[in-house]
Amino acid sequence: MKKITILIALFFTILLSSCNNDNQENAWITENDNQVIQNQESVEQTKKLEKPVIYTSYYPIYFLTKSLIWGNAQVINLVPAWWEPHDFEPTLKQVAEMSKSNMIVLNWLWMESYEEKLLENVKNVPIVILSEELKDLIELEENQSEDIHEDENEWHNHWNIDPHTWLSPKQYLQLANILIEKLEKNWFTNLDKSILLRLETLDKSYTNWLMDCKQNQIVTSHEAFWYLARDYGFGQHAVFWISPEQEPSAKDIASVIDLIKKLKLNYIFSEEFVSPKFTDTIKKETWVTVLNLHPLESLSDIDENNNSDYISIMEKNLSLLTTWLECKK
Repeated sequence: MKKITILIALFFTILLSSCNNDNQENAWITENDNQVIQNQESVEQTKKLEKPVIYTSYYPIYFLTKSLIWGNAQVINLVPAWWEPHDFEPTLKQVAEMSKSNMIVLNWLWMESYEEKLLENVKNVPIVILSEELKDLIELEENQSEDIHEDENEWHNHWNIDPHTWLSPKQYLQLANILIEKLEKNWFTNLDKSILLRLETLDKSYTNWLMDCKQNQIVTSHEAFWYLARDYGFGQHAVFWISPEQEPSAKDIASVIDLIKKLKLNYIFSEEFVSPKFTDTIKKETWVTVLNLHPLESLSDIDENNNSDYISIMEKNLSLLTTWLECKK
């Protein structure tokens, strides 16, 4: 009888132990399953937090893209502050990163000398070329300066279309509408289009302020303002062709001095990248005041520290133009 009682007790002890082990095992499996589920949720959440990446070539293209995208994507500008976009070339690392992005936005018209390399090396990424789609682009005459070497002339001959479309608010507004179409076509649909109203206001300001002016010609160091001049009713006489870093010849400077005296101009425009040889000689030979007209190809450290942007700088350019052209405000 005692043996039977001991056997029954032993049986129940083994049964209870087995149940406890099963419960512990089930609890461990359930805990692991929960951890896996939590890890999957964390990965999904991280994916949601990751933003698409858009690369832009230089400042006016960056400003327009950033204004429209706002916080819906990470917009990366290639050209750093104070850098001349005509001379910029992306590194191999940058090209590799661009090939993993969601979109690349360029101006082109030979403004970005590396555009063809991107088309060859970056596959399966939409490359938007804004100014190519504008109507009434301005064809430039070839530079006849005797001081430019033959190899430079051969390179410059490709630049038969003025690429500086962004310096006219009218053209920049068209670029904005083209970019909106391209972004929406590539699934960037939640755009902030308030920039369009700001550009329309800027265009009206240029039209109204430059409507009635005593002078109808500006002298610039850099041939960058043809769209601005054409769209708002004045002419441009430039010392340099497309590149502001080109050294002026004695013939170039002499022709500008003659023009200043002939038209009795009080002001001429220069910019930070231009050779000081130009402004120094002009100041010595004439009575004119040299003003800086911002080409907006890139921002300086001062611009960034002052929180300046395309709109504020173009408003400052307008103020200088009304002074130079002696406009009735």
